[in-house]
Amino acid sequence: MGLLRRWITTSLVLAFGLGGAVLAMQVPAFTEHYLAGLQQAAGELDRSVADRLQSGRTTYNLTGNDRETVAALAPREPSNAATLTRDLNRRDSYAAILTATQAQSPVVRPIATGWAISNGPEGWNSPVLATALASYEAGIALTPAAVLWGLGGLIIGVLVAQVLSAPLHIHRPPRPVVVVDRSHLL
Repeated sequence: MGLLRRWITTSLVLAFGLGGAVLAMQVPAFTEHYLAGLQQAAGELDRSVADRLQSGRTTYNLTGNDRETVAALAPREPSNAATLTRDLNRRDSYAAILTATQAQSPVVRPIATGWAISNGPEGWNSPVLATALASYEAGIALTPAAVLWGLGGLIIGVLVAQVLSAPLHIHRPPRPVVVVDRSHLL
C-alpha cells in the first residue's frame, strides 16, 4: 500500500507541477497578445472618432476639443453624439490601460493588465479581450518573464498536488507486534 501511495503522490505532484508551470508560462505571452490587440483596436477607434468628429466640425462649423465638439453636436445629431461619447470613453479607457501596463516590467505587466481590465468600464466583458482569447495560440516562450511565471506555476501546482494527496498520507497506527518467547516451548 505504501508503494501505491507514493506512486499516486508522485504522479499528482508531477502532473500538477508541470501543468501549473506550462499554464503560468502562457500568462506573459497572452498579455502581450492582448496588448497588441488593444493597441490595434485603440488605433482603429481613434481614426474612426477623428473622422466622425471632423465631419461634424465641417458640417456644422464646430470648434473646440473632442468633448466640446460632441456636446455641440448633441442637439443636432443626438444619436451620433451618444455614439461618439461612448467611443471617446472607450478610446480613453484603452489608452489608459496601454499607458498603465506598458510602463511596467514584463514580469509585472500581466498583473497590471488584469488590474486595469477589471477596473475599466468594460471590465472582463471587453470585446478586445474576447477577441484575444479566441485568437490566442498557446506556445512555450522562454522569455525571462515566462520562466519566472512558470516557476510560480510549478510551485503552486506542487502545493495543490500536496494538498490533494494529503488524505493518502494518513498513517494508521502500527499493528501491535506479538513477540513469542520460544525458549519456553521446548
